[in-house]
Amino acid sequence: MLFSLILIGFFFQINSIYSQAQSSDWSTTRPQYAASVQYINACNEPFYHGVASGDPLFDRVIIWTRVTPIDSSNNPLMVHWEMATDLLFTNIIQSDSLSTDPSRDYTVKVDVTNLNPNSYYYYRFKTGTQYSMVGRTKTSPLNWVNQLRLGVVSCSDYRQGYFTAYRNLAARNDLDAVVHLGDYIYEGTGGPSNRLHEPNIEVYRLQDYRSRLSQYHLDPDLMRCHQMHPFVIIWDDHDIVVDALRDTSYRHNAAVHGLYSDRKYAAVKAMREWLPIRDDTSEFFKNWKRLPFGNLLDLYAIDVRLYDRDRFVASVSDSLYGDPNHRLLGPVQMNWINSQLDSTTARWKVIANQLMVAHLGVFGTPVVFENWDGYPVERTTFYNNLKDNNIDNVLFVTGDFHCSFANDLCDLSTNPAYYDPQTGAGSVATEFVVPSITGDNFDEGNTFGFTSAEQAVTLLQLSNPHVHYAELTSHGYILLDIDSSRAQAEFWYMDNIKDPYNNGEYLAKIYKTEHAANHVIEDSVASLPKTNIPLAPPADTCNTINTETIAQNFPIVLSVAPNPFDQFVMLNYVLNQVHDLKISVYTSQGQLVHSKRFEQQNKGNHNYYLSTDDWPKGSYYLQLETTDYRHVMRLIKVE
Repeated sequence: MLFSLILIGFFFQINSIYSQAQSSDWSTTRPQYAASVQYINACNEPFYHGVASGDPLFDRVIIWTRVTPIDSSNNPLMVHWEMATDLLFTNIIQSDSLSTDPSRDYTVKVDVTNLNPNSYYYYRFKTGTQYSMVGRTKTSPLNWVNQLRLGVVSCSDYRQGYFTAYRNLAARNDLDAVVHLGDYIYEGTGGPSNRLHEPNIEVYRLQDYRSRLSQYHLDPDLMRCHQMHPFVIIWDDHDIVVDALRDTSYRHNAAVHGLYSDRKYAAVKAMREWLPIRDDTSEFFKNWKRLPFGNLLDLYAIDVRLYDRDRFVASVSDSLYGDPNHRLLGPVQMNWINSQLDSTTARWKVIANQLMVAHLGVFGTPVVFENWDGYPVERTTFYNNLKDNNIDNVLFVTGDFHCSFANDLCDLSTNPAYYDPQTGAGSVATEFVVPSITGDNFDEGNTFGFTSAEQAVTLLQLSNPHVHYAELTSHGYILLDIDSSRAQAEFWYMDNIKDPYNNGEYLAKIYKTEHAANHVIEDSVASLPKTNIPLAPPADTCNTINTETIAQNFPIVLSVAPNPFDQFVMLNYVLNQVHDLKISVYTSQGQLVHSKRFEQQNKGNHNYYLSTDDWPKGSYYLQLETTDYRHVMRLIKVE
């Protein structure tokens, strides 16, 4: 009984770890470098946020950038793009121009079609005479392919540490794609001085989400990873608000943040603008999709957060627990994924998913109801489809949990005795849960009464024999290497995410599932990298376009929005060095209506809010002024 109570307490506590960001101690031994990661690289003007690609298919891929306008005129900007087969762009195979404007926050997203399968391409953007950095991307294979290598990541909280995992994935030259399982951003406020969230509020409006995504894209490690590899991205709760559901969130404060439906729309609109994801024109909130990689792999991205999810239950006594109409995927998405798995001819079926599928509990009773455990009818329906149709080689890659797991998937709720952990008999699929990039873990702030994480793991596995590997404290990623005989997950952990100089990583564990086995086993042989990979592009435009590094020692304005405005204006700017800065606003007649002076404002990303409720409608001029620089932008107040 005591064991049960301890384990129940542990699971309820660990369920809350990834539902809220927590403070932690920070090393301040290198504050100068730590602050510098927030700088804008002046070489990349006006494409400060870099480039990205995503959702690769055999004949097309999304390419993305964001151009920063030099003023606040709100005029459309023409952006030219080019796709080439070589790094020097001597063989440009496609190019075109398009317009962007404030309605999409000056982002650019192009679905480049008519490409060759399983091929590398280089791409770049241009506005006026200025080029972006060069990105490299890759289409998926069409027919047979011998090997695929995917980086799998989740939960990158800017405040909690440096994005070393992105840095090291970018250095892997041979990935076919990076699969991001959500919590690309975190919605909360605060953070240490060298990784402070901007805007320093809980984001809930469209401009808030745009600014938070802007800050994350300026991180040099994430920027480099996007530049090197195509991404496949699904969203999770922190991308909107913690514990987000279809219609509400327990953590959404309507009195402060307004309607949940407005917040959900703002978050998804910003993500569609700022992420290299292919838009579904049929449904705005739909982000589930199939991405085939030849006949070796079908990658399915599903949404168990926003699309059709009901509230999660509190216990097995909850009236919704076991209700056949209680939704996680919902009937439309469930029918889609089951029909896809029924009809595919791919050897492996990998499902990118936000929440842990495997049962976690005490002697058969689930204790983490936010996961699939809280929706037993849908999970049983899914498992039965695999059993009834003899579908093998289904593998989930799962985020959100901030821990590492290798699990067999079996329906313990109906008959626990039929599963054999030694042979895998009774398991219908497998699951690898990815550690967080930086999201806080079991040991970061609270060990919940356990002597060690190892003690917690021991108790966890005693009650859950289908959990073959569990690790609760490390940050990193999974390298998923797939060939015709097995799908292998390598758990790579970072040495120290608090130290910006530390690139160290190590291979902690290897687990695999063999063809038709539906069972995870430990292995000791790391996969071999692929060879003959095309050159990686330089990390900025200094070495590709400009002859010298540009030094910009004045404020760089990323955005002034909304404009036209009504109740508020938010100014987002970056300082590349410490400045005395004055922000002033004048009417069109020259009357000063607002003034704020910052003495020795720190380097980095800054947001400044102007409350404008009592301003008359009309034209205004916003001025940023330092000792040797002045920047003026026109604003328009509407009723």
